[in-house]
Amino acid sequence: MTNKTDNSPELKKGEIKQILIRTANEILPDFEFLAYKNNCYTF
Repeated sequence: MTNKTDNSPELKKGEIKQILIRTANEILPDFEFLAYKNNCYTF
């Protein structure tokens, strides 16, 4: 699907982190973001 346009907005730097944190908190309220290092998010 990389050759098709889906009209999704381009994510700005750091936006994916907020999406991951928000989504994880909805499912597991005790889920906590710990760190981001070497292109890896740690919860």
